[in-house]
Amino acid sequence: MPSLKIRIPVQDLSAYDGDCSLPKAAKDRLATLLHDEGRAPPALIPSGIAAQGVTIWISEEHKAALTDLMRIYRGHEGIGPLATSLLHGHAKREHEADRFDIPEPVPQRERTTLDRLNEALGDQTRDAQAQMFSRLHKELTRSVGRPPVIAAEASTGIGKTRVFLASMLDWSVAHPTETAILTAPSYNVLLQSVAMWQRLRDALPETPDAVTILGQREFVSAAALANVLRMLPEDAPGKVAAAQWLAAGGTASMDDPLGHAWLMRSLQNACDGEWAYATEICVDTATPDDDPGRVAYQLQFKRARDTPWVFCTHAMLATDVRRRIMQARKGYKEDAGTSASQAAWAEYEAMESDLRKGSRLYEIQNDLLSGMVAGDAGRLPQIGLLIVDEAHMLEENFARLFATGISIAGLLRSLQDLHAEVPRKITAAELAGIKEAWSQLKHMGEGHAGEGQMADQLPPGAREAVKNVRTILQKILARKVPVNDVNRAIINKLREASVSLELAAQSNNQRFGMTTRVSWSPSEHWPSLEVGRYDIGPELDFLWTVMVQDRAVLVSATLYEDVSVEGLENVRRLLSIRSDRLRAMAPIRPPWTYEPVRLYLPANAVTPDYPKDQQRFYRPTERSTPDPDKLRIQTLRWRKEIAEYVLQAYESGEGGMLVLLTSHAEREALEVAIADRLPHGALISQTPARKHFLRATALGIRPCLLAVGAAWTGLDLSGDGLASVIGRSVSATDDKVLTDLVIPNAPIGANRTLTQQWRRQQTGVVAEIGAVSILFRQGIGRLVRREGLPRRSRRLHFLDARIYDPHWGSFFAPIKRALRVYGEPRHV
Repeated sequence: MPSLKIRIPVQDLSAYDGDCSLPKAAKDRLATLLHDEGRAPPALIPSGIAAQGVTIWISEEHKAALTDLMRIYRGHEGIGPLATSLLHGHAKREHEADRFDIPEPVPQRERTTLDRLNEALGDQTRDAQAQMFSRLHKELTRSVGRPPVIAAEASTGIGKTRVFLASMLDWSVAHPTETAILTAPSYNVLLQSVAMWQRLRDALPETPDAVTILGQREFVSAAALANVLRMLPEDAPGKVAAAQWLAAGGTASMDDPLGHAWLMRSLQNACDGEWAYATEICVDTATPDDDPGRVAYQLQFKRARDTPWVFCTHAMLATDVRRRIMQARKGYKEDAGTSASQAAWAEYEAMESDLRKGSRLYEIQNDLLSGMVAGDAGRLPQIGLLIVDEAHMLEENFARLFATGISIAGLLRSLQDLHAEVPRKITAAELAGIKEAWSQLKHMGEGHAGEGQMADQLPPGAREAVKNVRTILQKILARKVPVNDVNRAIINKLREASVSLELAAQSNNQRFGMTTRVSWSPSEHWPSLEVGRYDIGPELDFLWTVMVQDRAVLVSATLYEDVSVEGLENVRRLLSIRSDRLRAMAPIRPPWTYEPVRLYLPANAVTPDYPKDQQRFYRPTERSTPDPDKLRIQTLRWRKEIAEYVLQAYESGEGGMLVLLTSHAEREALEVAIADRLPHGALISQTPARKHFLRATALGIRPCLLAVGAAWTGLDLSGDGLASVIGRSVSATDDKVLTDLVIPNAPIGANRTLTQQWRRQQTGVVAEIGAVSILFRQGIGRLVRREGLPRRSRRLHFLDARIYDPHWGSFFAPIKRALRVYGEPRHV
């Protein structure tokens, strides 16, 4: 039976709703069309439209029919593309019928929970909101077998938070005994949902109770704070306010939506931001159980057991996954007498060879563990509905949780403290060895500020320095050191670092193994070691297939990256979602997200001033310019071109400017080049970016922010943010907080996580193209953050001339697709 690969545009997916799977529905629809003389003509899918790939098996008769139709409908590259066009043409006809065959008068849309939510908050439901809510409601009420993972993409600014809170309300009514968990990448993002829930609870009485789960380092140890206060001089900033806060019982401020006692944020607020000793007073594993801070930390988990809604970060969710996996593995071994990994391997080996190709070992293992997870095994309650906000960041945050950061300077300080207490247990030579390793790596970092490099790719001397750190720690910990209350935390820290380095050394470059990377701080070039996992697929698969009981929803503005014809395939692989679990929901991309934007691109021209190997705005790399001296000269020239353009664009702009860069070295170089040529107070470099940017705007200054890293994905510079500073709303027509976004070069290689490094080794450029696509779309999403901005009031400057170089074509293909919506560019 012949197989046929077809594509279903996500906008057509609603036409295939029913009880059967998408492949079967598409196969049945195609069979009907092939026998229907009155079928709609084929319709080509426009370039750049997100689509889901489907493989179906057809009869020889249907294959012959498609082959015959190839002679009638020419221009198709095969019967697969022809079948795709036939199905799309039929869907378009049905869509037109739905649009025009509506009886008059048009019936009013049924009032939804989202409408009630918006009305309670004094607003009206916007069209894009209603569209997203309708599609999500349909997915959440659909009859399912195994818990699906729903991909819900919607552009920034449509009000996604209200949509998924309204959806959670409906879901909780239908599942009164289950828990809905909302998870976000950071507390700042999470607080947006918590604050909205707080407003909703005051406006709608039926809003369920909720609890926000925070990490232990967000809590203050009362004993540690008292010790620090005793050591501080009387005039130390924040001391008096901190002492008063401690005496009052570590209470939260009245307007704090979190409401927990003993929070670090509450102390900072009490001290008006002047408290500078957060790391010394946070709750950790050595904090006694009766410490009020630890009691408050533990109390939140008890409260969560009886609360319908729980808010937490991605990292807290990852912690719970790890805890439940450990419990399940332990339970399986006790029951079966063998480990789950050994049983999974035996089952894998027993498979026929053709079945092995589609099977992942960790999927088999998680299936074995699925019956061993008790509902109370984790600290979070059992998950009924899981809403993952900013889902494109979930894998990165999970990877960070499964990694250990080791500051070499911190290790040296810990060893010096231990040496001062027990000098015979740590030799001066060992201290000197750690210091020498720190110096060697710091010297190397002078050309890699803010970057990182895998330990096995370092020069021989630097590689030896990393090895020496591991060896010295092993020698020290092999000796008997008397443990007491003073040094217990130090020894635990040293032991954790030693174990991590040893595991990485033993399993380097092996699948599911660990590796070590050296990173340097952006300014002082201080080296640190990062030890982590190459692949966290087992943990993510466990989350979707074992922990989620009803369904999960991935919410993001960038899920359909269009790297592959399947549209969601890159995200599916990134988040380790089984293909039969993923449900595609048509993305919401309203015109107001791109209509305000004018696009500026470099001219594709070679002039006498810019010979072929030095085209203007062409970012030189070691790949394009292997000669080191020539690379240095061209890099300096490129930096000068970018600096001059940024200054010209700033001068002609109407509002604030954001320049997104891919390395701290480039940020520092651009800062030096333009610092003296911008108005006083206008230049802001990296952190704390948002606060300074909005304050400058409130003072009437047009800020120019140079940023890297998280600014690509988590920076909100809009009139809504300015309103919180000036105390009044800013209309869309008056919103000039950010009018210009400059991206000097594509974010190729900007994702530097250990897991991304492993994916590059396994799949080559495919993994990097996917990462570039997601990060670039997140970056350009910084420019339009609200509806109603005047047409062509925003300028997007993408200056990477490599976009015209066929050698870089695969990397820039998703970027070109993302830029098409802005229409004809202006060339500079």
